[in-house]
Amino acid sequence: MYESTGDAKAAANQWGYIGHTFFAAKTYEKAIQAYERAAQLEEELGETQKAAQRYASVGHSMYAQRKVDLALRSFQKALNKYKELGNPEGQAAQLSNLGLVEGDQGEYAQAVDYFNQAAEIYRELGDAVNETTQMVRIGHVRRAQGQYDEAIQYYKDALNRYQSLGYPLGEGDTEMELGQLYFERKQWNASVASYQRARKAYDKLGYQEKTAVCLMLLGQVERSRGQVDAALGALRQAMELYQRMDNSMGLANVVSQMGLLQYEQQNFEEAERLYQEALEVFKQKKDPEGEANLASNLGTLYYQTQQLDKAQVQFENALALLRGMNHPLGIAGVLANLSFVSEDKGHYGDAHDQLKEAKQIYEHLGMSAEVDTIDRRLAALDQKAGKSLESMRAELFPGLSGGRSQAPKSKSKVGRNDPCPCGSGKKYKKCCGM
Repeated sequence: MYESTGDAKAAANQWGYIGHTFFAAKTYEKAIQAYERAAQLEEELGETQKAAQRYASVGHSMYAQRKVDLALRSFQKALNKYKELGNPEGQAAQLSNLGLVEGDQGEYAQAVDYFNQAAEIYRELGDAVNETTQMVRIGHVRRAQGQYDEAIQYYKDALNRYQSLGYPLGEGDTEMELGQLYFERKQWNASVASYQRARKAYDKLGYQEKTAVCLMLLGQVERSRGQVDAALGALRQAMELYQRMDNSMGLANVVSQMGLLQYEQQNFEEAERLYQEALEVFKQKKDPEGEANLASNLGTLYYQTQQLDKAQVQFENALALLRGMNHPLGIAGVLANLSFVSEDKGHYGDAHDQLKEAKQIYEHLGMSAEVDTIDRRLAALDQKAGKSLESMRAELFPGLSGGRSQAPKSKSKVGRNDPCPCGSGKKYKKCCGM
C-alpha cells in the first residue's frame, strides 16, 4: 500500500519490519530479501545510515546460515557505509561482527584484532557495556584455541565489569560462557555453579528462553557426570518452559539432549526415536546445523550398534550439511567419526583420506591436541592396512608371502575297517568315519 502511494520511506520501514519477523522465525532467505529491498529504497532516498543497518542485518542472516563469505561481505559493506558517514558506533558494531565470523573460521588473530578495534572505539565513546562485550568475545577466541586459563581471565574480568555496571544480562551471559568452558574441562561442580548463577540472573530478568537454555545445559553437565535423575529433571523443566513459549526449536533441542541421555544408558531404540523426532523438526525449520548435529548423533548410534551402512549414510549427510555451511570444526569432527566406519568396513584408503582432511582442518585451526590424536590414528591405520595387504598377498600368492615355503604333508588314507585314529578302539567306519 505504501509503495502504491509512492511513500518509499514508509515502505522501506515495513520491509525492515518484515525482515526482522522472518529473521526471528529463522526464515533467513526471506529475511534477506526483505532487508535488501529496504536497503534499496533507503539508498534511493539517500538514507545511507538506515541502508547500512540493513546490510548489517543481511550479514546476520547470512551468518545464521553459516554463509561465511557472504556474511563477511555484508558486514564489510555496512562498515564502509558507516565510515563514509563518520559513524563510530556503527563502525564498532561491524568490526565486532567481522570478528565473530573470522573467529568462527579459525582466523583467530584477525578476530582478536577486530574485537580490539571495536573495544577501542567503544572506550572512546564511553560505552562500557559494549567495550566489555569485546572482552567476552576475545575470551571465546582463547577458549577455541584451547587457552583456557586466559579465556577464564577474560570472562572473569568481564563479569566483574558487568557487576560494577549493574548489568545483569551481561552477568548471566558471561556465567553461561564460564559454565561451558568448565564443562569442556570436565570441572563439573564449577560448571553447575556458573549455570546456576546464570539462571538466577535470567530469572530476575524474566528471560524464560535463556532460563530454558540454562536448564538444558545443566542437564548436559549432570548427564556427563552420571547424574541421570538430575539430568532428566533439568531437561524436563526446560521442556516445560519451551512448551509454555510454544518454541518448537527449543523443544527439539531438549529432545535431542534426552536422546543423548538414552544413548548413554544404551537404550538405543529410544535414543534413535528421540533423535529422529528432533531431526524432523530441524528439517521442517530448515536449520542445517541442527540437522547436521542430529545426523552425526544417529551416525554414532548406528556405528555403536554395528549398523555400518546406516552410520555411513548419516555421517555423510552431516558432512554435506556442514560443508554447505562452511563449518570447518564440524567437518573435521564428522570426518574423524566417518573414518572409523570406513576402517571397520575395510575401506582403509577412504579412512586415510578422511583423517588427512580432518588433520589439515585442525592444523589450520591451531588445535594441536586434535592433530596429535589424528596422527596416532593414521599410524595405527597404516599398520592395520599393511597387515591386511600382507595377509591378502599370502592368500593369493603363497610363494611370495615372505614365509618359508612348505610342502604339504602327506596324509595316509584310513581304511573303513581300520582302527579309528582318534583312539576310541572302534573301527573307523563305526566312529569318526560315520
